[in-house]
Formats: sequence, C-alpha cells, structure tokens
Amino acid sequence: MAGIFENFYNRRSVSAKIGSRKKAMKIQVEDYQQEKLLMESFNANVGNEGRLFSILIQDSLEFQGQFPMKTIYEDVEIEGISALRSMTLWGRSNLENYIKSTVPGIGGLDVGFVQGRRTAIISWAIEFGYGRAANIIEPIGRSIDQVFWITGSRPYRHISIGQALKFLKTGTLIMKLPSIFGNGINYEDKAEISRIAENMPVLIDITYSEIGIKGKFSDMPEVSGKSIMVYGLPGTVGYPWETAAIIGEKDTVEKTLKRSFSIFGVMPSAFPAPTEDISLAINVLRQRVEELRNSNLKSLNVPDYGPFAILDKRNDRLPKWVKAVDGSYYGNFNSFYVVNLLK
Repeated sequence: MAGIFENFYNRRSVSAKIGSRKKAMKIQVEDYQQEKLLMESFNANVGNEGRLFSILIQDSLEFQGQFPMKTIYEDVEIEGISALRSMTLWGRSNLENYIKSTVPGIGGLDVGFVQGRRTAIISWAIEFGYGRAANIIEPIGRSIDQVFWITGSRPYRHISIGQALKFLKTGTLIMKLPSIFGNGINYEDKAEISRIAENMPVLIDITYSEIGIKGKFSDMPEVSGKSIMVYGLPGTVGYPWETAAIIGEKDTVEKTLKRSFSIFGVMPSAFPAPTEDISLAINVLRQRVEELRNSNLKSLNVPDYGPFAILDKRNDRLPKWVKAVDGSYYGNFNSFYVVNLLK
C-alpha cells in the first residue's frame, strides 16, 4: 500500500509537468486516444478496475490544470425546464397513457415517475455506469459529466453516434432527443441506436417541446431492453416541480425508483401533479420567441415553442430578459449562446 501511494504521488508530479508542457505547446489536456489504449491494455472498462481508471484520470486532469468537477451548474438544462404542452394533462394514469402513446416500442416496458430528470439520470448512472466509460453524444449539458465522475465512470464526449462507436465499443451511451441545436436524429442513427441498446446500456433524454406540440415524435428510435428514457413530462415547468418519466424493463425501473427514494427520500406518490393550466408559460414562450425574431438578431435556431434558443455570440442587442449561457457548456462549441426562454 505504501508503494502504491508513493507511485501515486510521483505520478502527480509527472502529470503537473506534462500539463505545463501541454499549456506551453497549446495542446489539449484531454487525450482520449491515449486513455483508450490504456483502458484496453489493462481491461479497465468496467467494475473496480474501471472505477480506479476513472479516479486516476480525474486526478491526472486536475494536476494538469483541468478540474472536471468544477464545471457544473453553469448550463441552463440543470434548472429543469421540461417539455411543454398546450393541452390539459393530469393524473398518473393519464400521464402514463400519454407516454405510452408517444414513445415507440414501449409496449412491453414499464413506466415510472421520479422528481426531476437529474434524479433519474443519477439513478441510471449508479445502476449502469459504475466503472464504465460513459459515451455522451453532444450537445448535452456539462453538469451531467459530474454525475458520471462521481459514480466511477469516465465521461467521454462525442459529436455523433458513429464517432462514439469508433472510439469505444463498451461502456454506456447517453444522448438527448431532439437536439436543441436543430440537428435531428436521422434514420440511420435510429437503427444504430436500437442495435447498440441490445449490448450497451443506453439512456435517451427527451425534454423538448417538439413532442408536446407536434404529437408523436417520429424520429425517436424504439426503446427496448434495459435502455432507459428520461422524459421531462409535458405540463411541468421548472425545478423542483418537474416530474420525469423513466422507461425500461420492470426490474430496472423498480431499482431506479427505489434508488431515487433512498437518495432523495421522496416517494413517487408524493410528487406534485403537473399543473392543469400552463397557458401562461406557453404565452411567455410565444412572446419571447416573437421578440427574438423581431430584434434583427443573427439567430441560429429559435424553435416555435422553445424552451431554448440558440443565438449568435456576436449579438449585442439582446432583450433585457435574456440570460445567455456559453455554448461550450453543452460540449465543444464556442461560437454561440444558449438561452432559456422561460428564465
């Protein structure tokens, strides 16, 4: 044990020197390919070996000047804005029926409800992420990375499903549908996701209003096996009143619900029901979308019903209510802002 710690502290010294050289040479701190080689060489992609690998990588990054655990709560997703619908929905059975009618391939799967998407994602990461590499398909808020670091999982960010599979064929996969950046999933991706879900735990996070406004989301891949969808329910606006649906095999859903209760001490039956009248929120969205479109801004993407807008960074005439967040908090993007239309 003494020898292990001696080597550990020596490794920190080496990491610090490497960090200084990288900074001087303007080289990116993270080196996915080198990590991949190490992971494969020592079979450190699951369980305690994977968790140890994650801890060592995190420590190395910190001594090279990068602090993964500090990049949290800066994105707007964490505040819990969920999908919106202009029709009335209330009651658990109504919500469950709505979910089942919206999500393809859900016939043989269970539906459970937890308070907040983040709760569901944490529970899923504990269930499937321990010691496994997490393949995150951008864009998705960087605050999610912390969840995986805590559960002993090394998060890796990719710009596409194809890139993720070329990098790593094991671990877990998390992605968001539809993309707030206007990039929908294509049919090839749908087939690929279904195939991946047969061999790799997959989490699909859906929160945006395209589903509620337009009805059934035609571009969604079928949910199967232990894949889990975390779904911000329509009619719920803002943390902590957001209720999230989790979809998957019965045992997995039950474990997630139990874990959620053990962590947060809130039973599903205690969740506040979604409000029956969200017309005020819908009106706010409509007004703000119209205001942005009439402001002669160089807008990249302003969905009809939000709840997010993507604006060019060069804009200097933003309305007073706009609280813009740098796009880099959603991945490797730095040329635009993300705006929460309900804040």
